[in-house]
Amino acid sequence: MLFDWFSLTQSTTPHTEPLYLVCTNGKRDKCCAKFGLPIYENLASQVPPNQVWECSHFGGHRLAPTLITLPNNLCYGNLSLPDLPHLINATEQQQVWLPKLRGRCAYNTAQQAADYFLRQQLQITEFADLQLLPHKSDAVNKHLYQTTFLHLPTQQTFVVQQQVVKSDYAVYGSCNKPEKKHIDVHHLLNITKIS
Repeated sequence: MLFDWFSLTQSTTPHTEPLYLVCTNGKRDKCCAKFGLPIYENLASQVPPNQVWECSHFGGHRLAPTLITLPNNLCYGNLSLPDLPHLINATEQQQVWLPKLRGRCAYNTAQQAADYFLRQQLQITEFADLQLLPHKSDAVNKHLYQTTFLHLPTQQTFVVQQQVVKSDYAVYGSCNKPEKKHIDVHHLLNITKIS
């Protein structure tokens, strides 16, 4: 499908319908093409064709198939075809689908993990309900992080503290890399309500 990106960028009306960007870049990692293409094709059969696009690499290919939903900037990974109705429903309802969430693209890794931990613990699925307070997000040291969020409906502030350690197991970096490596694993230490 040919798309006029220039016209889209000149529009003064914000695009509010969900967009699904599925990584199918087999040059970067063959898993993205092998597993991403069926996700793309299935999505294209379930949503209007102008709402789903193949895209190039955006990271996390060891979790292929991966996709990003816009305009909320959420990244999902390790998807399977039975996941798609749940993902589509959540996205159309402006919600976060926690089971396969990788994180919000605008956040760094520790903030993504903190967002997930808080949503999972308090069952916050509305996308707009949490606001990161970036001036209060700090690395205490290279293994300990605390991140602060405002829960907008209640105006309560939460601090999520997590520890990052290397895994005691090794995983493949991608389909193209036969060597295994230890990865950073985020462990929730506590969630504190401070107001």
